[in-house]
Amino acid sequence: MTATLRSKIYNRFLAPDELNVNDYFKKVGAQDWRLKSYLNYRLETENITPTWTDVLNGWKDSLEAMINTNHIRVPNSVKHFCKELLNFNTFEGETVLERCMKWYNNFYEQMLQGTENKKRPQDDTNDNEAGPSNEKRSRQDSSCEGAYQDDVEYLFEMYARDEEEIKAMDVRPLLWRIIDLSYSEVAPSTLSQNDQENVRKLISSALWIGQPNEWTVLVPPAERCLGSLAKLTTKQLKKIAKTVKPNGIHGSVLEIRNILTSSEVEESNPFLIVENKDESNKNLIREEDHLNKDVSYILELLRYTYEMIDIGIPQRHNSERDIDVFIKSTIFSCFNGIVDRHFGETVSRASRDRRRKAIDASSDVEGYHIDWLFTRHDLAKDMTWGREFSLCERAGSRIENHKKILDNTLKVQKTLKDMHKTLIDTIVMTSGGTISKEVLDVIPKMLMPGFLSSRFFIRMILIMYVGAGFYLSAELAEFDIPTAYEELEGVLKMARVMLQAKRMLFSTVTLFASTKERAEREKFLLGKVLLPDRPKECSSPMKSKNKKCR
Repeated sequence: MTATLRSKIYNRFLAPDELNVNDYFKKVGAQDWRLKSYLNYRLETENITPTWTDVLNGWKDSLEAMINTNHIRVPNSVKHFCKELLNFNTFEGETVLERCMKWYNNFYEQMLQGTENKKRPQDDTNDNEAGPSNEKRSRQDSSCEGAYQDDVEYLFEMYARDEEEIKAMDVRPLLWRIIDLSYSEVAPSTLSQNDQENVRKLISSALWIGQPNEWTVLVPPAERCLGSLAKLTTKQLKKIAKTVKPNGIHGSVLEIRNILTSSEVEESNPFLIVENKDESNKNLIREEDHLNKDVSYILELLRYTYEMIDIGIPQRHNSERDIDVFIKSTIFSCFNGIVDRHFGETVSRASRDRRRKAIDASSDVEGYHIDWLFTRHDLAKDMTWGREFSLCERAGSRIENHKKILDNTLKVQKTLKDMHKTLIDTIVMTSGGTISKEVLDVIPKMLMPGFLSSRFFIRMILIMYVGAGFYLSAELAEFDIPTAYEELEGVLKMARVMLQAKRMLFSTVTLFASTKERAEREKFLLGKVLLPDRPKECSSPMKSKNKKCR
């Protein structure tokens, strides 16, 4: 039933008068030849209410007559369109047929009870079969007899429209079951104030907001290191950055302690609020902190950023790959040991799996090409890039690419959602198709952080599962990569955000591995639950490829 007219010029095509078809097809354009429009026409125009079988057979016979005719005025594209209308073997086709039948039965019962109002099917200009996914996959609300209503858990319907409208609608997160709290159209038109508050409570609970183990809190050595560096001036930060390479991490830590315990810091920074001496010593970086990996990362990041500025990399013209190699490779180095890194237009297998299962999937479908892919090879040795957990999508190296980073947000959200669904599918498959309630409770706790970048700017977003096939998305943090000596203090925020992401990724990877092991042990356990199949979606509209002249 996902019929598509190959050209808009046939939207208002009328059946020739010579054909033996119902008059409806000679009066109404092809774009409105769907079953529910025809059903509505028959019920409104005929004095004696026809039977459901008569309506359905009349509709089928007319379309088959259009298909089998050799009339010169019936183009092949219209015949192909009619064939697609008659295809009830798809999910959407079965849904449309069932809904029309239910509506007819409700209408007939009301007629027998003396009801004069004939409730029409939901038939408006926004829904026609001239688009790639016309018949919507929404459910009928059982509480409203005789009318098409959306089930509450769906929140939206994907309307069939022409190609331009489909491309425009594709950028709306809700159409992909993603509730983006940072998206302007979510509030207040989609979610009420109470709903928004409940949604934010879900995210706060998942991130442990207000608790001692809040996601923004790092390990004590890292907190002491960042706190100590925050007390230094730009000149002193430059001094520490130049110390890291010759003296190592240990020597740099000693230098920080030496600066902060001397009067140099007070003389150079008169605006610094001096803490109580005991409290200051408690929060001061300790000598043994140089053994901590996060402390090493912070100081190495400070050193590398200083050297990058010193040789003039930010001041020159840079390609996207330049920034990846010279800058992001160091920024993402904190993930070493937690996830493996791949970059260079790697195809996401999670995205490809979703696209292959789409309702209108083509035979040569591919997944999204990802700039940075964060995986674990040991958790999926049969997969080319390993088990996928996160990504970074870049929007170019030019300043004016701000709009592109906004457009790429949905791509990142959808791919992170695909990655999370793949994690769920793997756990369910390991457990024999069903999972215990304890395993089910872990699924929303597997948080999926992702990154978007443009030039010297990086934003971190979060995708988390909330149930009924829906995901929440929120912007967690963003930072600018320092491009001048005066901006060296920005390294502290950059390091903090990346270490927070590291902590979140570690939690997700650990949860997945342990949950998969538990699911395998519980493979033959009784009383487990069966998860519903992944809801089918339409594939994303592909950008047209312009052939280059040779």
